[in-house]
Amino acid sequence: MYDQEGDRGQAYQYHYESFRYSPTNIDVISWLGAYHMDSQFPDKAIQYFERAALIQPTQINWQLMVASCYRKTGSYQQALQHYKSIHQRFPENVDCLRFLVRLTSDLGLKEAQDYALLLKKAEKASENKRQVHMRCCMMY
Repeated sequence: MYDQEGDRGQAYQYHYESFRYSPTNIDVISWLGAYHMDSQFPDKAIQYFERAALIQPTQINWQLMVASCYRKTGSYQQALQHYKSIHQRFPENVDCLRFLVRLTSDLGLKEAQDYALLLKKAEKASENKRQVHMRCCMMY
């Protein structure tokens, strides 16, 4: 309610109190993480996104948010290690591969080419899946 009215400070207080009483509420955790990202405090957002990743370990978006926070804090090596870890668990994830290509390129690492090739393959596979899905849907 306060967030919709533009009172982010009051909304933060209510979400933080809610988090204290229910530290596994994913909506509250997500809001708090996003609040800290929007407030330019990605180092504080990490703890919330890491908690969300523990609660929902199969949801890649939380892992990507943690890595993004590391990147935004300038901890590029931690971000890189996190993206690599995500890639091991979700090798076909196009978003993770895009970040790996960008980060390894920015850092001047030779493995950037390897990730770029994997990205092309993953994008092609994703497009093929989408086309198959579209054909199946049109048949019915």
